[in-house]
Amino acid sequence: MVPLSILTTFFLLAGSPFVASCGKTVADNSALEKEEKQKETGEVVLLYMGQASIRIVTETNHVIYIDPYAGNQYDLAADLILVTHEHFDHNKLDLVKRRQKGCRIIRARDAITADGHRYFDFGYVKVQAVEAGFNRYHDKRNCVGYVLTFNNGKKVYVSGDTSITEEMSRMSGLNIDYAFLCTDGWYNMGNEEAARAARMIGAKHNIPYHNDTSNTGEMFDREMAAAFDAPNKMIVLPGETIMIGEMDEKQEVEAFIRNRNKAMCEQDTLSLSKMMADDLMLVHMSGAKQSKSSWLKDIADGTMRYYNINMQKLDIEVDGDRATAKMTSAIEARIWGSHGKWTLSSTMHLRKTNSGWLWTND
Repeated sequence: MVPLSILTTFFLLAGSPFVASCGKTVADNSALEKEEKQKETGEVVLLYMGQASIRIVTETNHVIYIDPYAGNQYDLAADLILVTHEHFDHNKLDLVKRRQKGCRIIRARDAITADGHRYFDFGYVKVQAVEAGFNRYHDKRNCVGYVLTFNNGKKVYVSGDTSITEEMSRMSGLNIDYAFLCTDGWYNMGNEEAARAARMIGAKHNIPYHNDTSNTGEMFDREMAAAFDAPNKMIVLPGETIMIGEMDEKQEVEAFIRNRNKAMCEQDTLSLSKMMADDLMLVHMSGAKQSKSSWLKDIADGTMRYYNINMQKLDIEVDGDRATAKMTSAIEARIWGSHGKWTLSSTMHLRKTNSGWLWTND
């Protein structure tokens, strides 16, 4: 017997080619594939590499590196390198061996003046330095965050190493789309303080980063990320990329599905619980019903273990604050001790709330 819970909850990754796995990264698209798509669509492609290290390719194919240290994808020639402060895990510039003629390097000392924080307009991106530091390990005179505004109007904020700053209470007016917030909880904000910062800043997507202090491996703590309780939370793992472009409601639903599927694969029941209506019931093919709490318990203890998805089709219809997603996927899972692969179709219902989309019964 294949439970309908597979049908209604497993096929939740959106994007092309609709593939997820439970390995180190969720390979919905390779960085190369997304860079090729960027050339076709003119969207901004952001690659997260671990710790505070980010690579961005703009709509005009200009390459920006932020806080080079983690990861190994420094092969594209840099047009701009941004450094938030001079700690070793943020300023390993020798990793960026290829640089365009005229490549600019902006450090905190370049971004802070006696009159405040500087603004830079490079044509392909506008960069506003903002406050950072405000703790015993990071002096605000030597640290900055950056707000990047691209030509498509989208804005990305990187906090660098910081606690809550005086400026954050005023940043909601910037209408930031993606906020990367440090959450290590030792040298900087932890999850609770970063969640308060997220509510102050009011970004459309709040992404935990710089949450691991080991300086080894992928330099990202998945359990810490799962426990980050902020509105509009979005988890981006090292090696994953996101397309920063105009997002309509169908794309919002796709993003919701992708994040939920990732949570299922990683047994992240905390994130799953927040995505589900409290009265949601799963109906198995036998006709038996299972409550939200019971299903989450089965995922947590491995009774229902989800491994891989190959989504072959995804159709989304949005009607006001309601959405319906119809999916056909090949899946691999172990359900109640039975390990198998199936090709199944399902329908998923969602409702839009003040906090975003929610998985519902109808």
